[in-house]
Order: sequence, then structure tokens, then C-alpha cells
Amino acid sequence: MHNQKFSWADPRFTYADVLTGSRLVMLPYLLYGIAKRDAWLSAVTMAVMVITDLVDGRIARKLGQAREFGKSLDSTVDFAVIYSLFVALTAVRELAVWQLLCVLLPGVLIAATELMLMTQAREFVLGPARFGKLTGLLQYAFLLVLLLGRLWAEAEWVGKARPVLFGVLLAAVALNTADYAVRLARTLSRGRSA
Repeated sequence: MHNQKFSWADPRFTYADVLTGSRLVMLPYLLYGIAKRDAWLSAVTMAVMVITDLVDGRIARKLGQAREFGKSLDSTVDFAVIYSLFVALTAVRELAVWQLLCVLLPGVLIAATELMLMTQAREFVLGPARFGKLTGLLQYAFLLVLLLGRLWAEAEWVGKARPVLFGVLLAAVALNTADYAVRLARTLSRGRSA
């Protein structure tokens, strides 16, 4: 099944695809936990989601089921989950609006770039991002720290970890955004010369 093309006529979802999709099933529970300020529900659900993100690709490779669709599905689900959580945490005032914008606006640029690349390539294949995995990992880590901070609100490490981790996250977002901006410029210049 390695690198086999995905077809909606015969989808044959892999174990890794189902594991990836489970994050979308868990997302409403996590959003509910955030809205109701249920620290345990939100922290445990988020921890399980992070674990599924860490193992789905490994499972696909180990079982010989790795393919472009799985990579694209993983990126798309991560995008939906991460930005939903940033919006939800801003709505409940755990994040400032400027923090949301610092993360969301580059995400919109990245999504637009990917959409343009997919449209030009006429395939459902996302281009590799040098800093994409690191940025996604840092986003998940930051969000997990925020949710764990609800459990240990009095802990000193929570107050110290948040700004440091957010600063590291912003640096990764900036690197990732610059990489995508260069890719977008190259794509546009190739489009004009074609």
C-alpha cells in the first residue's frame, strides 16, 4: 500500500488514517472541556490527541501503509485541531487576542500557499515544510501546557513555562512562515513564467 494513490471510490482507510481521524472525533469533547472549564476532561483529551499525533505516522510506516493521503490528512487534521483550540482558548480568555493573531495569521498564509500549490499541481499532495513538524509540535506542546496549567494553576512552573514556550513557538512560527513565503514567491514566479 506504500505510496498508493487515495481514491474516494475505494477509500481503504489505513489504521493510521483512522487514528488521525480520531482527533477530529475527540475535538468536540476537548472544546466542551475548555468551555466548561473542566480541567481534567480537556487535559486528558488533549494528551490523548497528542499521543495519536505522535504515533499515527510511525504506525503507517511500520505497517507499510504510508502514503501521501495519510500525510495530507494528518496535516489537515492538525491544522483544524490546533487553530480550533487557539480560538477556543482565546474565547475563554486564556489567551490574548494578539497571541491568537500571531499564530492564526501565519496559519492562513500557509493554508493559502498549500491550496495554491495543490491547485497548480492538480493533486492532493502537500509540499514538505522544513519547520512544519517542529511548529506543529510546539503548538501542541504550548496548548497542552495551557490545559495542564488549569490543573495546577497554583504551580510556579505554569506561570514560567507559558511565556517561554510561547516565545519559542513564535520563533518557530516565524521560521515556518518565512519558508512558506519563499515557496509562495517561487510558485508565483513559476506561474508567471509558464
